[in-house]
Amino acid sequence: MTVTTMRESLQDLLDATPDLVDYFYNDTLTPHAATRSTMSPVPAEFTNWRDEQHAWRETAVMFDQSHHMPELFLKGRDAFKMLNYVGINSFNGFVPGRAKQYLGCGPDGKVIGECVLHYLAEDSFELISGMPLLNWVQFQAETGGYDVTVERDNNTAANPTGRRRNFRYGMDGPNAEKIFTEVVEGMVPDIPFFRTAKVKIAGCEVLALRHGMAGHKGVELSGPYEQGNAVRAAIIDFGGFLGVGSRKIAVDWRSLQFNPEKAGAIIANLTKDQLRVAPVYKAAEPVVMIGGPSPKP
Repeated sequence: MTVTTMRESLQDLLDATPDLVDYFYNDTLTPHAATRSTMSPVPAEFTNWRDEQHAWRETAVMFDQSHHMPELFLKGRDAFKMLNYVGINSFNGFVPGRAKQYLGCGPDGKVIGECVLHYLAEDSFELISGMPLLNWVQFQAETGGYDVTVERDNNTAANPTGRRRNFRYGMDGPNAEKIFTEVVEGMVPDIPFFRTAKVKIAGCEVLALRHGMAGHKGVELSGPYEQGNAVRAAIIDFGGFLGVGSRKIAVDWRSLQFNPEKAGAIIANLTKDQLRVAPVYKAAEPVVMIGGPSPKP
């Protein structure tokens, strides 16, 4: 059993810990460890690990990233200058509407950490994830004499406000682009890799970042946290028959056939509209079957 004891300093911890390797390997839990599942409202699994692996590889998956990553917002005429000073990678060509994987270092040149950096607008930036680097950038902003303002939005488990500023959903898989295209209202922008654009989904303004984590044309969506449920519902409503989300429906077996080209795969001879309006199957209620042969005249 792990017993957590508050130490006055790092030296106190070193003096009280005879085996540091064992301590860091066994006693130091990450914020997302399975034993700390209560630190995030997102379940460890929605169905099971196998389904989720198949989803990003074969259909589509939506990651709820709204709770586990800290964020830092910077504004001011010196924000670009400060980030450029702290960062290792080049800022040449870095303009509003772009994002980059941002690496920061200390005065001795040693890497502090990394995060995703959004150039939101003139003199306005957002840093996502990478707590050590966010801490370092905030320290520079507060002590370096820069003309910048800082707004901190920590991950849910460490957030004193009890809420987040933004929701954040990542979509990936072969069908991710099609789902994104269908749920966006109006003209769908062609967003190059690691660029951003504002779109509307379910009447909500959403910032879309084009990227991918599994070799597909994925997208990350963010916006005001209060609108997250509406955006999520719109994605799952359309994406349900392309692999996002899951719900049980009763289908007549005569509407199904095995796919000879793919072992274990079954094809449902049903339209999108049939799948969309099909009632959810519930064991304790009368079964409403969809599909089957057409009635004879």
